[in-house]
Amino acid sequence: MEKKADILFEISWEVCNKVGGIYTVVKSKAAKMAEAYGNEYYMVGPYFPSKALADFHEELPTELCKSAFEELKKIGIICHFGKWLSEGNPNAILIDFVNYKHRLNEIKRELWDWYRVDSLRATPDYDEPVVWAYAAGMLIERLLNCFADKKVVAHFHEWLSGTGLLYLKKK
Repeated sequence: MEKKADILFEISWEVCNKVGGIYTVVKSKAAKMAEAYGNEYYMVGPYFPSKALADFHEELPTELCKSAFEELKKIGIICHFGKWLSEGNPNAILIDFVNYKHRLNEIKRELWDWYRVDSLRATPDYDEPVVWAYAAGMLIERLLNCFADKKVVAHFHEWLSGTGLLYLKKK
């Protein structure tokens, strides 16, 4: 496989979090991508402690990630760095967004103001991914500063991660 970028991020609600079919897609793809990109391949997903126990091995973050993680921690977004325990053992960043949920209505307002995304009567199945994906967008934004001289691709899977892409487009 030919590399198209220096750094590749794959953002999915189902990284280390099996919910549906996309889990199988990203997990099976991870081995080939990790082979092609090595340590320049990062999978980004939500942090759920019970699921992380089975699928994730936490490690110290790289120096490049560390500053972004520390900045986000100040606003309640905790990032866990490690390996997804799947074929290829790709780098994984899992975002604990529980202490950022208080911003849900503000995030929804921004999505309405920016893009007319109507979420007035949304359920928790919508709300949790929106907060997580917004935090993922903030993470990618900060990591881009660390990789300023690199060609970076961020692949957002499904609507569940779409808020992160909308956040980055606006910023």
